Amino acid sequence: RPRRAGRPSWLRPRTLVAGVLVVVAGLAGTQAVLDARERAADARFADVPGVVAPLSPDLGVLWRPRPEQMDVLWSGLQEAGGLGVGARFDESGAPSAVALDPRTGDIVWSVPLGDADPVLADTLILPRVPCDVSDGLLVCLVGSAYGPATPREGSVEGDEPAPVPGRAELVVLDASDGAVVRRAPEEVGTTLLALGDVVVTARVEPDASIAVRTLDARSGDEAWTHTTPPGTATPSDAELGGDGAPAVTPVGDAVLVHAGDGGVRLAADGTVEATYAPVTDGDEDAALTVARGHVLRHSDGRGAGELLADDGTSTALPAGSPHQLSVDDGTEPDLLLLPSRSGDGLDGWDARTSRLRWSRPDVPYSGAAMLDGTLYVANAGGAVALDPADGTTRWRSEAPPAGSSLAVSSTVSLLTDGRVLGVVGQRVSGPPVVLAFTLSDGRLAWTAELPGDVQSVLVAGRVVIGWGRGAPERAVLG
Repeated sequence: RPRRAGRPSWLRPRTLVAGVLVVVAGLAGTQAVLDARERAADARFADVPGVVAPLSPDLGVLWRPRPEQMDVLWSGLQEAGGLGVGARFDESGAPSAVALDPRTGDIVWSVPLGDADPVLADTLILPRVPCDVSDGLLVCLVGSAYGPATPREGSVEGDEPAPVPGRAELVVLDASDGAVVRRAPEEVGTTLLALGDVVVTARVEPDASIAVRTLDARSGDEAWTHTTPPGTATPSDAELGGDGAPAVTPVGDAVLVHAGDGGVRLAADGTVEATYAPVTDGDEDAALTVARGHVLRHSDGRGAGELLADDGTSTALPAGSPHQLSVDDGTEPDLLLLPSRSGDGLDGWDARTSRLRWSRPDVPYSGAAMLDGTLYVANAGGAVALDPADGTTRWRSEAPPAGSSLAVSSTVSLLTDGRVLGVVGQRVSGPPVVLAFTLSDGRLAWTAELPGDVQSVLVAGRVVIGWGRGAPERAVLG
């Protein structure tokens, strides 16, 4: 039988099939490599605070939170074993711990933590139930027997402080199913922080010292205690939460326990690393804070803050308070980001040398992320990747299509899942948009319009929450 014209005699059907199989296998292998890289990126940054669940161009409303779900989201939702866990008071004033499926909003488990409270039942704004996740456990401080707080001096009708608890209890639950591991009475005015398999608690004593305890999260066995000198806690902090509770903030592997502008930094074994005495003749609004693992003193009444050294000395920052990063994996920890002294740009200040490393007045700032040794800065123009050592540009984001460009006046939000950098902002016309740039080179990977009633976003745990201007409805996006 004559061969078809134009078909080489050596190209047999079996050879053709084999060639197709080789191509298919090659494509499958390439896709497998890409999938493996995406999974590795997800796993690499999954534990970095602020990194959200995988984003995609199909970004839309996953579910609409009901009031009880919204209470849990606002309570400081945290991720544990793929669940979003937190706690809330219901309208009757009864506390409960709740676990949500972050993809659907379905309540996986809900456990009552106490009885209804008549005082809270008559309160318009219910208090939070402070919780933290530790080694697969949900640790919560649950108040009860609430009563009216003492009105602040000069307060007017309708501006009464929130009710304060008469009793408190530390409740530890298994985050996977809500099973109660243990309950123990706690002092009113205590605060907590979970670190690995331990829980750090702190409270202000009557002599303005701060008592710190570290307990095994499961057994409750005490690991160590520390009490600061009398007068460490400053009066300005007495109004915090209505109960005078101090704050416990992680600083690397240590913790900063502080109230007002006085406090102490403690190592994991309880060793005192530094003590910060309050400034007796300073601004009454002064307070301690942490930026990128460094302790600072700042005040609402002053523009510049102070960097505090371990020996008690301080260095004035050149301008403003440092920007808090949306996402920070801790690389280049000595770099603090300050508002540019000239314009709306950004200055990189070295906390170790107390000198300016670099200045980029040409890089407007709306948000930033530090991941794997690269500083990503978001603004209405898109994004810029900088070398944190010298501030040089590693890439500028690809320009989006004209219809997706952000308004120059737009204040943007930053999202990242460890694969793309999402810049969320208002367009010149039309609904807000997400511009997703690849972390490696700033290429525009995709764009996605936000749903019509969503104007802005924020992150709770690994969940992206959207809300509208003046609209009561919220949306979980994904």
